[in-house]
Amino acid sequence: MNIRDSASQFTIHVFAHDIDRGAGIKVALAQVGYDAFFFEDRDTLLSRIENKPPHILIFSTASLKENLSDFVEGVLKIMPEIRFIVLAKPSQYETLASYNSYGLVDILEDSDEMLAVRALFSVDRACESLYWQYQNEQLIRDAGKMKTSLDEAKTSMAKQSNLVQEKVEEISRRGPPVSERIRDYLSAKSKEDLISRWMLALQGKPCAYLQYLPSVKSLVVTHGTLTESQGVGCQLSNAEAQEFAKEVTLGVVPPTLDELLKKAFQFKSVRLLPLFTQGKLEGVAAYPGELTGTAKADLEDEFAIFALAYAHFSMEKRLDTLEVMDSVTEVYNRKFGTQKVQDEWSRARRIHQPLSLVKMALDDFFELEQTLGENTRDQLLKNLAQLIQKTSRTNDFVFRSGLNELTMILPHCNRQGAMIRAERLRRVVESSQMLENGLKVSVSLGISEYPTLCSDAKSLDETAAKALIHILEKGGNRLCLSKAPANHKPEFEVPAEAVTGPRS
Repeated sequence: MNIRDSASQFTIHVFAHDIDRGAGIKVALAQVGYDAFFFEDRDTLLSRIENKPPHILIFSTASLKENLSDFVEGVLKIMPEIRFIVLAKPSQYETLASYNSYGLVDILEDSDEMLAVRALFSVDRACESLYWQYQNEQLIRDAGKMKTSLDEAKTSMAKQSNLVQEKVEEISRRGPPVSERIRDYLSAKSKEDLISRWMLALQGKPCAYLQYLPSVKSLVVTHGTLTESQGVGCQLSNAEAQEFAKEVTLGVVPPTLDELLKKAFQFKSVRLLPLFTQGKLEGVAAYPGELTGTAKADLEDEFAIFALAYAHFSMEKRLDTLEVMDSVTEVYNRKFGTQKVQDEWSRARRIHQPLSLVKMALDDFFELEQTLGENTRDQLLKNLAQLIQKTSRTNDFVFRSGLNELTMILPHCNRQGAMIRAERLRRVVESSQMLENGLKVSVSLGISEYPTLCSDAKSLDETAAKALIHILEKGGNRLCLSKAPANHKPEFEVPAEAVTGPRS
């Protein structure tokens, strides 16, 4: 990698009483993109470190009025992760070598005529080391989060399996073995298939399943053993919806739902059995309260087996999802997204339709991380991913492709359409409050398109990434369209009437 591509993300402070040397180092650093500052006064330096700590502090031992150890310890007390580059006389080298454990990364001769050049070289090496350290730490954190999620899911599945076994044993003691029904439920291909098999197992006992739609505070009958039951539904009042999940667990039937079921199915009284997965209410089973004895016990037992099988099915699907999802943004991860780029390119090539890739990154990412913290940084990325999804077409695809990078795959979309989409999204982000405290951010976007600008899936990804890096270096909050190589010949021509932009 070329660390100069990321130089603007690193802050360097230079402290020296020799204005010519100190300012010369600062200018050399700033010219290649580093966020560099020069300080002649010690107190001003320490105040600035406290308010905005640098990644690296370059200082001259000749500028210190106190002991070297007192100065270094004072700086580390403010910010323990600062790295030091010391300008000193050769006679001090042996003493300074003992400071390696305090963050010392290099010692330069204070009187060297090429001091600015040597300082720049030393800063490049130190920042490259820091860059990879930050990347590795992030990968370790992400891996830890994923492992924790997978471990929790596996533990939950084990508990669900134990519950299933306990319930099977309990019901088996009261009647015939239920192994046949368990196998039948576990072979279901979808949740709808599971519910349909449960209804068949009821053998005509009066029951209806109502799916709960919390976003619109409504319940709709999707399955039932009753004649013409599907499609029946109602909307709960605000007060009913607020406590609905809690009340149905306690056996309370909201008046609106009670009235609907009595009117639609002629129930004299209503009983509800809630269906939860991972603490979320998905729906309720409704049956008449006048059902008693063996019929009531059989219906409730069958629901218990079905509910556990349903929870087991949901947990398996969640495990499948965790393998391909990014735990921070809740969109697909890089591994899955990279394969998706390859698949969509193969399809685009086969049907002779354009395919565009848009890569997006938050501007001033490391400054946001340093100022707001990692949790807020992750929330920003998650909110940005959600915003992209809300404004995307059904067949668009979003995945996290880097620490500060989200990638949009736009099938059937040429470069002009991708630019329209990217610019629209840039403006939406710029005008939106990305956090509850009103914080606004900006983004940079790099764009490429097959077949006009590149020849395969790999070059499609690489050219979009280069376009993104280029616009970030120019200050960000803009978009950049990749340029085709001089000898590039498209495999097919994109007609003028091709899709010019995804509709939001």
